[in-house]
Amino acid sequence: MKEKRYDVALSFAGEDRHYAEQLAELLEAGGYSVFYDALERGQLWGKDLYLHFSSVYKDQARYCVVFLSEHYARKSWPQHELQSAQARAFEESQEYILPIRIDDTEIPGILLTAGYLDLRSMTIAEIYQILVEKLSGTKPQATTRPKPKSREDFIKLAQEHANIGGWYDESVLEQIGRAIYKSWQGEEILENYEQAWKTLANV
Repeated sequence: MKEKRYDVALSFAGEDRHYAEQLAELLEAGGYSVFYDALERGQLWGKDLYLHFSSVYKDQARYCVVFLSEHYARKSWPQHELQSAQARAFEESQEYILPIRIDDTEIPGILLTAGYLDLRSMTIAEIYQILVEKLSGTKPQATTRPKPKSREDFIKLAQEHANIGGWYDESVLEQIGRAIYKSWQGEEILENYEQAWKTLANV
C-alpha cells in the first residue's frame, strides 16, 4: 500500500474548530502528521480547494476523523470532505472514517450503527489516546501528552476537560486550572489529573 502523506485528516465545521485544534495540537506533539487547515495556510494559498480537499480526504490520509454536529450537517465544505472520505471508505474493506459525535444530529452517509466516540462523555485528551492506539496498534506512552509547565498550561487543561462536567464557564475553569497548578506545582499531574479535577472541581 502506498504510504500516506498524513496519519490523520480532520473534518469539522467552523463552529467546532476548537475541538479539532486541540486534537491537531496533540497529534503534532505526539509526532503524527495531521491535515488541519490552519496548519497548512501557505500550502492552501491559491490552490483549487475543491480538488485539493477531494484528494486529501480520499487519498492522502490513513484515517479521517470527522466531528459530527448540527453545524457539520449544514455546511457545504464539511459535506464535500465527508463525500470524498466516503468514496475512499467504499473502496476499502477496513475502517477509514472515525466519527466523533458532538451531538445527536444525523449525518447522511454515517450509519447509526457505525462505532463512534462521544465528546459529551469524553475529553479530547482521551480521544487522542484512543486514536494513537488506532494509529500504532499499541497503547501510547504517557509522555506523548505534552507536560504542562505553567499556570496557563493548567488553565488550558481545565478548559479542555470541561466536558467531564458537561459545562463551560470561563471564570470557574480558570479557578480550577489555577487551583490545580497551586496544589500540584507542576508535579505528578499526568498520573493524578483526574483525581485533582474531581477534588478541585468545586472550588
